[in-house]
Amino acid sequence: MNHYPEENGGISKRLPRGFQPLPGYSGLYLSTAFRSLGMDLISLFIPLYILNLTGNVFSIFLFYSLYHFICVVTNYPTAVLTKRFGIDLVGFLGAMTRAVFIFFLIKAESQISFLWLAAIFWGTSVSLIWLPFHYSFTIAEQEDKKYGKEVSQYQIVSRITGLIGPVTGGLVISSLGFGPLFLFAIILTISSGIPLFFDTIKRKGMRLSLAKITQHMTRRGKTKFWLSFVGGQLEGAVLGLVWPLFIYLVVKNYGTVGLIKSGASIVSVILVWFLGRWIDKKGKAILRLGTMFNSFNVLLRPFLFSPFALFLVDSAYGITSDLVITPFDSAFYEAAVKMRKLEFIVEREFVIHSSATLICLFLGFLFTLKVDWFWIFALAVVGILMQNLILNAEEPGYLNLLKRLLRR
Repeated sequence: MNHYPEENGGISKRLPRGFQPLPGYSGLYLSTAFRSLGMDLISLFIPLYILNLTGNVFSIFLFYSLYHFICVVTNYPTAVLTKRFGIDLVGFLGAMTRAVFIFFLIKAESQISFLWLAAIFWGTSVSLIWLPFHYSFTIAEQEDKKYGKEVSQYQIVSRITGLIGPVTGGLVISSLGFGPLFLFAIILTISSGIPLFFDTIKRKGMRLSLAKITQHMTRRGKTKFWLSFVGGQLEGAVLGLVWPLFIYLVVKNYGTVGLIKSGASIVSVILVWFLGRWIDKKGKAILRLGTMFNSFNVLLRPFLFSPFALFLVDSAYGITSDLVITPFDSAFYEAAVKMRKLEFIVEREFVIHSSATLICLFLGFLFTLKVDWFWIFALAVVGILMQNLILNAEEPGYLNLLKRLLRR
């Protein structure tokens, strides 16, 4: 991997008189807390909402395919905006755009065509939010240039909102309907854009070249690295779309669906705090252990038909998935910090959303053919195993990794 001289973070951001800056990652974490809570209230139920509106399972996957396609289309233009106007303003614009997405979800209840407008605004908001976020994350680290601890802290913020969001969302839907829930999510989403202006992170010397991006993406030896991200999208699509449908068909109740997801999040919050520091110390090869546990967990799911069993398997996944997510994200940020950061993040977003566009269409096609649940969940296992490729791309090989791990 080539090392490019790159921009560094800075701390001399101008703030209004009387405001104290939020140090380090604090602004990102606070923004993440509002954004994650807003989305955790509704994200689990969006597939079920679409099913309720359309009565058609394929429409769920078509909606998500359109959303990911818009992410691809808006990816590079958002990078241009970020370079021109900075990470704070673009991130705030992303929060506003996501609020519009949720507003159109509300309108879709009376006019179904708004559902597709919602997908377009959601895809646009993802680019506007996540490009600045990933860039900020890579330049804020000023210590050891390892990201296990930082990723784990970010995951803790997301997990805490994951404790509150699904169960609250399920109860609100059961008692008041989708409308009030979506309105509350809009307020939280708008709030997520504000802390970005009050942290100490500023962009400096961003460089962006479409020719460089194309050259780097097509370079020999990068296939395994990018396939690992495709695997993450395959796992995410199955567990993010298919799994909520499966739970709902078993329990037939929005509140119970939310309770299962929130309860499962509780068991992993403490673990992820220690996990990031362990990964920085032991190395990212622990990802392989996580993939073994997760594969067994996912293959077990289609045979479970009681709410308690669904809770147990989701709880176990909440623990073992940390063995995959934290080292995987840490590997990405460590790779990004060695490259021209903004360009590298654009490459990542292109790979994950272009692959997710095709994966969602493929899953919809499988449901149309009435393929057995087991084989659909087996696709998630393929995705889980593919994520190990990020280690093959970044490290010297499995046996050497194992020896190094044992020596420590």
